[in-house]
Amino acid sequence: MSADANRPLVYVTFGTVFNRDIAPIATAVAALRELAVRVVVTLGPGRDLGALGDQPPNVHVAGYIAQTELLAHCAAVVSHAGSGTFLAAIARGLPQLFLPQAADQFLNAAAGARCGAGIAIQPHELTVDNARAAARQLLDDPAFRVAAERVSEEIQAMPAPDAVVDEIEHRFGHDPDA
Repeated sequence: MSADANRPLVYVTFGTVFNRDIAPIATAVAALRELAVRVVVTLGPGRDLGALGDQPPNVHVAGYIAQTELLAHCAAVVSHAGSGTFLAAIARGLPQLFLPQAADQFLNAAAGARCGAGIAIQPHELTVDNARAAARQLLDDPAFRVAAERVSEEIQAMPAPDAVVDEIEHRFGHDPDA
């Protein structure tokens, strides 16, 4: 990617299960590529990296990039609101553009929008113009990042799983031989 390294990085992914329909991914990329951002798109392992056609220098298309490493460099995330991406991005305090497609994605997108950490666009409302306007809003309005960071802080303050197990055992007893 030879685009200006000072531009914000936006990560586009539809995960590894709901990535078969290239249309919403192509719409998201078309919306972002004209903005003053760098875009990293992951299509999923084994996918045709040419499926999105030629892209400008600010757009990098890959099959797979370790999400945990990439998120550390992102300004925002555009996704299907699948649980893995949704939670990883919000735990990092990143604002998100949610483009839900199926399953729990609609609930995740609604929750993320309701807490102010992102904007949801339903499938029948998804256009290049709508996605571009939403992406601009996410990047320009710091309230989305503030809300995402607030949720991230709540997640970080949650007890570790071992502490939860200890508390349950303390409250309700634990007999490993039972």
